[in-house]
Amino acid sequence: MEYVVCPYCNIGWVDKPYTVEDYQRCGLAAAGLTALRAEHPGVAWYTGSGHLRDSRPFWSAVGQGVDGAYQPREMCEHVEHHGGVKPRWKLRQRPQCR
Repeated sequence: MEYVVCPYCNIGWVDKPYTVEDYQRCGLAAAGLTALRAEHPGVAWYTGSGHLRDSRPFWSAVGQGVDGAYQPREMCEHVEHHGGVKPRWKLRQRPQCR
């Protein structure tokens, strides 16, 4: 599972909650998402990418009652595209013209 939480916006994005085939449909990915929410109370959860057709029922089921419901959403300006939160100095940096 890959995730990032923005401490400024209280929004989290999670992607790729993968379980090896022998253990799929045993509730391990859902349990991992539950544990992640417990570690970050008060965070609304989304995904950073679209949902594949096969995974839509999974996201719908695990999103029940979750703020954000694991719907696709663009990342905020505080989050690096490759993951992680930008350092404060980078948030204040103005874009350079080329």
